[in-house]
Amino acid sequence: MKHLLLVIFLVTSISIFSQESSKNILGMSMGISVPINSFAKASCEDCNSTCVKNGIMLSFDDVYFITHYIGVTAVASFSQNGVNADSIEYNVTHRVSNLLSNIDNSFIFPDEDNYIINLGTWTHANIMAGTILSFPVKSICFDFRALAGLSVISSPDKELKLDFAGGNFNSYEKIKNTPSIVYLLGTCIRYHISSGYFVRLMVDWTYSQATIEINDQITHTTQVQEMSIRSDYDVTTNLVYAGLSFAYNF
Repeated sequence: MKHLLLVIFLVTSISIFSQESSKNILGMSMGISVPINSFAKASCEDCNSTCVKNGIMLSFDDVYFITHYIGVTAVASFSQNGVNADSIEYNVTHRVSNLLSNIDNSFIFPDEDNYIINLGTWTHANIMAGTILSFPVKSICFDFRALAGLSVISSPDKELKLDFAGGNFNSYEKIKNTPSIVYLLGTCIRYHISSGYFVRLMVDWTYSQATIEINDQITHTTQVQEMSIRSDYDVTTNLVYAGLSFAYNF
């Protein structure tokens, strides 16, 4: 419900301000998506680590300037980041090995030809709205913006399958809470290149949170008791978007 109320508030705010606007800028940005802080560790320290690598970003934005210095803006963006697959696989297999060894003392984790593990990528699809402050200096403008909105996050689905105690073991990790709240702080240098056209160098910082659910199952076995264990852990997704943008003023 709070997500729905946030969307209604953002859309209403944009509608009110756009009716009074005297300047409108539409832009498209392309660049890189760089994980930072705990989201950016190159090697996984434990099974809850993300090991996210640099990726790509694409965004579209619309700015309504109420005055020469203040405006409202809406942004739709998409980013995709890969992961350090080797490090994640090591930690997933280590966690599963400890779990199954506690159930069957004679368990030995099979070699890589006898288990299956599948991994994916992190993606963020964001829709946000907020305010923008602009400080023009001749043909250059320095813009600063603060936004909030909703982010549909997709995490790598970590799936591991192997034979265990005459039956099957399956471990599956997937995103639990989506959409989630996303916050953005950004700045850009906007350069007027010709009538109505701008080029922009943009840097944005985003913050959101996700919950990952782990589901471990043992099935079709008579040697040990069948089980299904669910647990979860929280992930803070910090990304910096940097790129080149082209915009048109009308």
